[in-house]
Amino acid sequence: MHWRSLLALLTVLATPHRPTGDYERSLRVGGATRHYVVHLPPAAAGRRMPVVLLLHGSGGTGRQVALATGFSAEADRRGFVAVYPDGIGGAWNDGRTAGGADDVAFVAALLDTLARETAIHRGRVYLAGIS
Repeated sequence: MHWRSLLALLTVLATPHRPTGDYERSLRVGGATRHYVVHLPPAAAGRRMPVVLLLHGSGGTGRQVALATGFSAEADRRGFVAVYPDGIGGAWNDGRTAGGADDVAFVAALLDTLARETAIHRGRVYLAGIS
C-alpha cells in the first residue's frame, strides 16, 4: 500500500463518525442515567451548527415531542442539531415540587457531550418546550 493511501485511510479512521438522522443516547448525571435523542441534519458534516433543545411536556418523552412537532424536518431544512432530552419520570424539575433531578446539570452535561461528539456552535444554543 502506498504511504499516501495509508495516510488517507488512517485519517478516515481517526475522524469521529457523525451519523445523520436520529440516534438515542444516554449519560449519567447526578447518579441518574438520563436519556435523549439527537437529530443531526445532513448538513452536519464538517461545520459547526446551532443546537435547539426541545423539552417535552409533563408525562412525555423526547422521542414523543420529536414525532409530534416535526422539529427534525425543520432542523434538516434550516441546518441545526435538534436535541430531545427526557425528563425523569416524564417530568422536569421546574420548582413545583421539593427535590428532584438537577436538570440544569443534565443539560450542561448533554451540551458538553454534544460538543465532544459533533461540531456544535456553543454560542448558538437555544431551548424551547411544550406543555
